[in-house]
Amino acid sequence: MSGSARRGLLLPTLATLVAFATLLALGTWQLERLSWKNGLIAQVEARAAQPPQPVLPVSQWPSVTREVDEYQPVRATGTFDHSKETLIYTVLSDPKGPFKGPGFQVLTPLMLPDGSAILVNRGFVPEDRRAPDSRRDGQIQGPVTVTGLLRMPEEASWFVPANDPAHNAWFRRDPGEIAAARGLAKVA
Repeated sequence: MSGSARRGLLLPTLATLVAFATLLALGTWQLERLSWKNGLIAQVEARAAQPPQPVLPVSQWPSVTREVDEYQPVRATGTFDHSKETLIYTVLSDPKGPFKGPGFQVLTPLMLPDGSAILVNRGFVPEDRRAPDSRRDGQIQGPVTVTGLLRMPEEASWFVPANDPAHNAWFRRDPGEIAAARGLAKVA
């Protein structure tokens, strides 16, 4: 093989080596991410399997952290304030029930005896059931005890639009924003 022929193969060989190294690095990253994700799933499943604890008093809410408390089962007794519910837009592409497509997660404040409130995710409703009148059976009145998993506020991302309280357009859970828009004090 002549020198010019070898030089002609240099660029394709280098490109192949760079592509191979890149693919090898991406494959390694995927395996590390899979291991991290499996560990995270195991941690969430272990937490969610614990017995429910009473919701902490308001004075202890600042000590709640994502790392220690998220997905901890909690229990609370109070009264739903349906007049201050918030609908978080979502799309169910892989439904686990009878509904699919665009709709809303219904967050309703559960008013606690001390005057504080926790936002309870009461589930998904399709777009055509947005109006509370279309789901009167779900408008529970009087004291109730609810058990669920403690969730932290959703973090902003490039893929989710910002909430627009002025136009009642919600795309992620943010108790602080929701509380301000709904006139609620002491909300978790």
